[in-house]
Amino acid sequence: MGRLDGYDGYDGYDGYDGYDGFDGYDAAASARVPGSGGVSAAALLRTRDLLVRGIAPGSQTRAWTRPWGPPVSFDGLPVPSTRWLARLSGTVRRELYLSELLDRLRLSHDVGAMRFSIAHETRRGQRLPVADVVRPPLAVFVEQARLVEHWAALRAERTPEIQAQVRTYMPFWTAIGHLEPSTTPYTYELITATIQIASALVQRAKYALVCPRPAQYSPLVQPMIQTPEHFAFPSGHATQAFAIAHILSAAIDPADRALADTLQRQAEMIATNRVIAGVHFHVDSLAGRVVGQSLGEYLVHRGQGGGWVGRGFRGRARPSGSLSHAELDLSVAIDAPGGRAGLEPAYRGNDRNRRYDADPGNAGAADPDTAWAWLWQQVRREWRV
Repeated sequence: MGRLDGYDGYDGYDGYDGYDGFDGYDAAASARVPGSGGVSAAALLRTRDLLVRGIAPGSQTRAWTRPWGPPVSFDGLPVPSTRWLARLSGTVRRELYLSELLDRLRLSHDVGAMRFSIAHETRRGQRLPVADVVRPPLAVFVEQARLVEHWAALRAERTPEIQAQVRTYMPFWTAIGHLEPSTTPYTYELITATIQIASALVQRAKYALVCPRPAQYSPLVQPMIQTPEHFAFPSGHATQAFAIAHILSAAIDPADRALADTLQRQAEMIATNRVIAGVHFHVDSLAGRVVGQSLGEYLVHRGQGGGWVGRGFRGRARPSGSLSHAELDLSVAIDAPGGRAGLEPAYRGNDRNRRYDADPGNAGAADPDTAWAWLWQQVRREWRV
């Protein structure tokens, strides 16, 4: 099955180290590095020796005059500006997005309640909820392990996609949205950046909530792929998939309901495949859907405004057995007007009519002077030609 890092979502399926292509197709990255692309360091050294022969060191040194235009500071050097982002590699930009987004997020863990929370801190110090999850009790996981055994019957028909999604699930998104690296490179970058931020957050949640994998409950589970060496709840694949589904819908055409529904179903299939494979419980995916949906809305807001709905997954909601046989089902609402009508116990309180804004008093606004907002500008240009 290969190295475990290929499964866990940081060195493999998400594309940080290969699939996204931003270190390959975007600007001939190999040509920027001496000794790569078939050019040896010795050849470069020899060429320089010939070019500088007879020229005194320092005789051609001059002030910085690259014709990049303003903005520059009083001493003639560049000043910080989003205009420089286009001159950076995709890998560097994704690191900027991650640090920028995490700078305003506050993560907390209530050990007694077994709750993990994500909130946005405003400039005034107010914390606005993005998502929170509560770990279900042991009895729920025991019953859910039996469900995982039953769902193993689908492994034969799902094997091709399960194995493909071990390494990457990018093609499953690009096929729906007709994405191409040559025509929509920034949309690719948006997807990989979303995966990166979702991964960073969900790993903190997994570490805080400490939920063993299905195979640790039953010897009959016998996963068909290598079990990742981190905890189960909430599902990282589900979190990332539902976040991507919302973000792609917002980027390509927010008014296209057929597109939005197809992306949601794709997210559901990606999450469920992990259950069928034997490495996740259904409740992992249920919580991942909640976190992914709210995180997706939050990331759209940070890029172009519009606000988000803060949602929770209440794993200990009564009746306590309501989650024992629960499965991921898009027909089950995770929010409702007022936060109660018709909602399952695990989702009660999720009020879809209550939208939060990162800067109360300036509803719907995003900060235009951020790298993340700049990325969204590039994405909009790709789809609004």
